[in-house]
Amino acid sequence: GQWYTAATFVFFLFGGVLALLMRVQLAVPENTFLTADRYNQVFTMHGSVMMFLFAVPVFEAASILLMPQMLAARDLPFPRLSAYVFWCYVIGGVFVCGSLLFDVAPRGGWFMYPPLTTEVQTDVGADIWLLGLSFIEVSSLAAAIELIVGVLKCRAPGMRINLIPLYAWYV
Repeated sequence: GQWYTAATFVFFLFGGVLALLMRVQLAVPENTFLTADRYNQVFTMHGSVMMFLFAVPVFEAASILLMPQMLAARDLPFPRLSAYVFWCYVIGGVFVCGSLLFDVAPRGGWFMYPPLTTEVQTDVGADIWLLGLSFIEVSSLAAAIELIVGVLKCRAPGMRINLIPLYAWYV
């Protein structure tokens, strides 16, 4: 849980650096700090990193870290699944963020709507983005399974489902 949480903050910092690059570009008119193509890549990657590598995973990471204490359990039910969640997340994040280093990052916006994406971009950027996001989404689904089963099956003796903390219900 703590490595997963740390990784989310590393990606948060990476997304923050991308935001700073965009702000430098937009600071003065007709700035040539970033080319138009590179700016579109940075814009797309900033949105993707903040949505798919920080906003959702930080909730799951904190939940995996806090849920055993809230339920008075020793651990969540599938510790190997938690490791799988972490490694799928890291591999997906490296694919998505690494594409920017090789100038093949997607340029169609973090939402990647098909008409806009196919008109603007014909190289492998969208494919790499989808591959990385596939790993990230598998990680999110596995974390959801881990948390749901943990809430339902790993409660302390005598803790009925109607007595669990509100945060566990939320998860």
